[in-house]
Amino acid sequence: MDISQVILKATCGNDDDCNDIKHAKCSDDKDCTCIVGYSSVNKTYCAPSLNSFCWRDEKCAADHASCIDSQCQCDEDYLQHSHNECLLKLIGSSCKDNSECSRVKYAQCSAGNICVCSINTKSVDQALCLPVLNEYCKTNDDCKVENSICIDNKCQCKPNYMTLLNECQAPYLGMPCINSKNSCRFINHSICLDDRECTCLPNYLPVNNNTCLPAYNQICFNNEECATKNSVCVNYRCKCKPYYIYRQVQCVSAYLRQWCQKEEDCSGVKFATCSKDNICVCKRNYFQSDDSNCSPLLKSSCSTTEDCIVANSVCQDGKCKCGESFFAKSNDRCAKISLVQTCSTFYDCLTIPHSDCSKIGLCYCDLGYVSIDGIRCVPALGQFCTKSKPCGINNSDCIDNKCQCKPYFEEARDSECIPINFNKSCSFDIDCRDIKHSMCFYGECTCKQNYAPVNFQTCVLLLGGVCSTNEDCYYVKNSVCVSNICICDAEHLTVSNNKCEPNMLGTLCLTNDDCDNIDNSICSADNVCTCNLNYRALEKFLCEPMLNGFCSEDSQCPTDSFRCVDHQCQCQPNFTAMSASQCFETNLINTCTNVTECSDSWHAQCTSDHKCVCDLNNMALNPSTCLPILNGFCWRDHQCMAENSVCTDYHCACKPNFIAVARNLCIPDRRKIHLY
Repeated sequence: MDISQVILKATCGNDDDCNDIKHAKCSDDKDCTCIVGYSSVNKTYCAPSLNSFCWRDEKCAADHASCIDSQCQCDEDYLQHSHNECLLKLIGSSCKDNSECSRVKYAQCSAGNICVCSINTKSVDQALCLPVLNEYCKTNDDCKVENSICIDNKCQCKPNYMTLLNECQAPYLGMPCINSKNSCRFINHSICLDDRECTCLPNYLPVNNNTCLPAYNQICFNNEECATKNSVCVNYRCKCKPYYIYRQVQCVSAYLRQWCQKEEDCSGVKFATCSKDNICVCKRNYFQSDDSNCSPLLKSSCSTTEDCIVANSVCQDGKCKCGESFFAKSNDRCAKISLVQTCSTFYDCLTIPHSDCSKIGLCYCDLGYVSIDGIRCVPALGQFCTKSKPCGINNSDCIDNKCQCKPYFEEARDSECIPINFNKSCSFDIDCRDIKHSMCFYGECTCKQNYAPVNFQTCVLLLGGVCSTNEDCYYVKNSVCVSNICICDAEHLTVSNNKCEPNMLGTLCLTNDDCDNIDNSICSADNVCTCNLNYRALEKFLCEPMLNGFCSEDSQCPTDSFRCVDHQCQCQPNFTAMSASQCFETNLINTCTNVTECSDSWHAQCTSDHKCVCDLNNMALNPSTCLPILNGFCWRDHQCMAENSVCTDYHCACKPNFIAVARNLCIPDRRKIHLY
């Protein structure tokens, strides 16, 4: 190839043929082209595009751009409007006449001598004016609203697109509408519900978010599709195809050996699956009991005991197992465990630990063990025990490696612990001395005032009772002994004489001091503890700082993508604030020149540095999707991300009888719950 003739778009065989043009390569189409991040300036020169790497003083491809901090950027007083275009920022600047504003299309000099967008156009930023929908245009290029074109010298939406809030949108189920004949006309079998959103007519179901088809058993027309998979239109009704049945709003195979694609296609037969041969068969460890039933053996999965057909088996932890007092003889038989079961050798009694086979051919408990219910052998009272060999007698415990009765119980014989009778008869208080804090009252032992009985065996101190130490108040959790009275500690509230509830967001308060134990909270005008400004609720007991919130170390900020800078939570280098509580890697965030270029213009904004980020009162699901929190714009309940919130009048708000304690959390309104 003659190098003197090398120009962009010239035919080439490999990259070497394009070496004479800096930053060029041989494309898949076998012509010389600029590499990624570079654009052609003329036929023989590739220069860095906007936002691409450049060397100091290297010429950038775009006019009015320079190499700043090793990146091609628009010069001062210019704005980026594509990967290779910098437009002069004229809108808002002073002028004497229209000619001084003419470098921006549709701009004019106002009576106040300021460059402004002319009537029926709007300012996208300081460098661009665009016609709004239904306004004058000459060519399609004049209509910058996405999916709009110039029709009859007016910017209008393309066919099959609808005008919505001065945008052109493809029709979809759930889109906002006005109750008129044409609002939802592009979606068959749909209506405008309550002047709010397009939804399927009654007896129709959504398919692919933009189609409504008749549901099962609803009227249809021959050859019309039905919404339910494996259903067809038969005699003007949507019915399941032959060999299928309707179950859980689906048409599924009713028989084994039917064709399938996935396991759900066989759900009409319990415990069936779709084989590699695309046939409905019984799952492993299940057998085909007839053409439409699979029955589980022992150790097989089950949902209810009715699924387990082996006699004396039950469904436990999702598996068919032998029931209590039975053991598995085989995968299809459960035999009864019994000390009187016949045996020939020691091995026949292995199902009962600590037993042996007697000379008369029956299982019996080893020496030092006693029979419980005729099916277990446990250490007798007074016998050796450990954590791995515990006591099995009711109300006994392993104390000092010996099986002994628990406190407030006494030994009746070597196999029984009976309770010390709490309500036993008495004549004097001394008759009740075995029960601490009790007294004799009308001939029966009963607890003293401010004490309560527990398990009919002991009396415990309640709130308001006299105490000496905190240990005396152990029964009521989170209580302490103050001035010799059991009360709830400073971080808890008294609910009753035996319960202290922790202070939390939503707790009633009079001053900020009442919320001191909840970090970063204040007492709101509604007299409840809420998170302070620039803080969000991490849980009901904690508020953590968001962007610009106060911090003293990195760990106090929401995630690892934040850093504590000058006592404020800020995004770390190479990260950008996607919302008030989220920082994403900058290179993952979509770029834009105006909000219409963001994938979710309802909940996003285009920042001054051309990044699509979440709008106020929204947070990100991912780098391209934002959803509303409290006060954010919505049209469906499921869009609202704040816990216990719903969509009310197109804005996310707390459910009835709930109150906001942060922008991301609603909790039950404690002002309507009597706590004292």
